[in-house]
Amino acid sequence: MVIRVVGEGDCTSADVESDPWIALKVSWWPRGQIQPLYLRVTGAQGGEVELKVHPETGALLEAIVIIEPPKASKSPVEVRVASNDVRVDKTPKFDRTLWGVRDGHSGPRGPQVAHMAIEALAFARESDAAVLRFSTEPVVRRLRCGNAAVGISATGTLATIEGLFSE
Repeated sequence: MVIRVVGEGDCTSADVESDPWIALKVSWWPRGQIQPLYLRVTGAQGGEVELKVHPETGALLEAIVIIEPPKASKSPVEVRVASNDVRVDKTPKFDRTLWGVRDGHSGPRGPQVAHMAIEALAFARESDAAVLRFSTEPVVRRLRCGNAAVGISATGTLATIEGLFSE
């Protein structure tokens, strides 16, 4: 399965974090006081990621690696230099039909959780960077905000979430 990117939203900043229990957590701002839509992504070879999405716009608000997926074949450095098409101060908007939301309608009230299994889920980390891969398709476009970037494939699907750790 794939996560379709259907647009982009404005972003003022992004926080990229890691600790001994969470390998990667990326939060995009502004978020507002809303109950997000949740997407639990599991990998065929292991790993679990939670994505939080704005219920009305589909904008990506947060990505958390809950269980670290298998090691990615490419390092974060190799992925970072793969695309020249970069849009700044943007975050992706996802197709909300995963949660049963149709175009022109607001999101559901209360927490809604969708589940998806992704064959290619993988993770790579170096001292100052991490990349979470959702697809084997190459990144052709990036939406960057602060120290975070989202890679999008030629078919318009989520390919990567990338983060640079601040010192």
